[in-house]
Amino acid sequence: MSAPPAPVEYELPALSRPQMAILKADERCVDAEGAIRSGKSTAVGLKWWMRALGEPGVNLLACRWKQQDVDGQLRALWRQVGEWFPTELHPHWNAQEECYEFPKVDGKTSRVYMRSLKSSEETARYSKFRGLTLAGVWLEQGEEIPEDVYIELKGRLSQPGYLKQIILTPNPVDDDHWITQHFPEDGDRQGHRYITSDVYSNRAVLGDEVIAGFEQDYPEGHPKRRTLIHGKRGVNVIGKPVYEGYFGLDLVKDVAFDPGFELYEGWDFGHSYPAVVWAQYFPVRDVFHLLGAVQGRDMFLEDFVPYVKDYRDAWFPHALVQSWCDPSGETGNQGIKQTAMTTLQDMDIYAVAAEKANDPAVRDKAIQTLGSLMFRRRFKLNPRCIELSRVNRKIETRESRLVVSALSVGYVWDERKNVRSSPNIRSPKKGTRYDHTMNCLEYVVTGAKIPSKPRAGDIARAAATHQSAIAKTASRTLAAEQRALRAAQKDTDPDERRSIRGGGFRRQRLGGY
Repeated sequence: MSAPPAPVEYELPALSRPQMAILKADERCVDAEGAIRSGKSTAVGLKWWMRALGEPGVNLLACRWKQQDVDGQLRALWRQVGEWFPTELHPHWNAQEECYEFPKVDGKTSRVYMRSLKSSEETARYSKFRGLTLAGVWLEQGEEIPEDVYIELKGRLSQPGYLKQIILTPNPVDDDHWITQHFPEDGDRQGHRYITSDVYSNRAVLGDEVIAGFEQDYPEGHPKRRTLIHGKRGVNVIGKPVYEGYFGLDLVKDVAFDPGFELYEGWDFGHSYPAVVWAQYFPVRDVFHLLGAVQGRDMFLEDFVPYVKDYRDAWFPHALVQSWCDPSGETGNQGIKQTAMTTLQDMDIYAVAAEKANDPAVRDKAIQTLGSLMFRRRFKLNPRCIELSRVNRKIETRESRLVVSALSVGYVWDERKNVRSSPNIRSPKKGTRYDHTMNCLEYVVTGAKIPSKPRAGDIARAAATHQSAIAKTASRTLAAEQRALRAAQKDTDPDERRSIRGGGFRRQRLGGY
C-alpha cells in the first residue's frame, strides 16, 4: 500500500489524567490497573495506533490469553479506538501474519500483531509469539496471563531503533498475584511504572448516572468497592460468595479470648498457603467466635509453625488448645513416612484429623452450620489476621483483613458439580487465596461437632456442666490454697502464724495471678 498523499491530522478525544499518564509513560514495563470502565484499555489502544502511525516500521503486539477473547473484546476495542482516526490511515488485516498492516511511510510498514497467547500444547507454551521481533507488547487483562509467559514476552522486546515497552492492563489484582511482585505499589523498581485509575477519572465519558449506579452496587464497606470503584488492589475473585446474605460486616467485632473455655485450632497444609485459625464455641450461649488467623505463602511447615506458635502465645496466653486439621495430613505420599501431622507433632502441636472433613457432604454440613450461626447472629469475627510470605531468604509479615474478605466475597462457589461423588452438593472453589482459612474453619466445626442450632435442653445441660466445672475448679483452687497455708504454718513462729490467719498469705497468692 502506498503512503497517504499528504500528512493527515487527527484529533484525539478528551483524556483523563490516568489516560494521559499511560500515553506519556516511557518506562520499559508499565502496569496500568484500573476500576471498571476507567478507560485504561482505551488509552493503550490509542497509544498503539499513535505509535503505528508515528513510528513507521514499528512492530507491536496486542494480545489476550484466550483466542475467544481476542476475537470478541480485543478486536471490538481496536475498532472502537480506530473511529478517532481518518479512514485513509486505517490498517488492513493480514490473515497469514495475524497482524494489522498500516499504510507505508518512507517505504516502511508498521504492524500490530493481534493474537492469543494460550497454546493448545503445553510443550509449545510460547509458540504463539516466538519468532517475533517487537518494540511493544500490550497484555490486555494481564491478570489472566501466567508469570512465565510475561517474562518470556519481555524477551521479544528487541526491535532496534524504537522505544521498547510492555504494558499490562489488568483489573486490580489481589495482593498475592505475581503482578504485585513486579510492580510494587510504592513504585520502587527501576524501569517499572504502576498507574492506577478510578471510575471517577472517566466521569466525562460515563456520566453521573452510570457512576451513581456503580456506587449503589458497591456501597461504602463493600469489599469490592476498593477494586471496582477506586481501582486499588484487593479481592479479585469471580463467583457467588458462599456466605452471601449471611455474613455481614456487622458481625465483625473486637471479641476477646475467654480463658474459661477451650481454644479451637484448625490447620490447613500445603506449601502454597499453609493456614491456621483460632475459634471458640460457647455452648452455654450458643455463640461462635472466630478469633484470629495466620496464613503463609510459599512456606514449608517447619518455617510456618514457629510463627503460628508465637502469635498463639501472644493472642491466647495459657489457652487450653484443641487442634484439628486437614485429614490428608495423615497420609504420606509415595511411601514417605513423614506426614504433615507428624511434622506438627515433632513441633509439639498435636492435631487430630477432622473426620471426613474433605468429603463434599461433610464440608457442606460445616458450611450450613456456619451459615446458620451467621443467620441467627450467633457468629462473631475478630478480624485480626497475619499473612507471612517468603521473599528470598526473609519472612515478611503484614496485618491483613484476609478472613473478612474471604467470608464477604473471596470464598466462592465452584461452578462445576461433583459429578461422581456428590452431584447434588455444591462445593466451594479451590485454589484461591481465600479457601485455606475457610477450610481451617470447617475443620474446627467438623472436629468439634459444633451444632447448627442446639435445642434448649442442650444449652441448659451445657450451662449446668459449665457451672459444675467452675465449682470443681474453685474447690480445687481453695484446697490447694489451704494446703499451702498449712504448710506455711508449720514453718513459721506464732507471731507469723497470726499474720497468715489474718489472710495475708491468701491475698498475696491471689495478687500474684
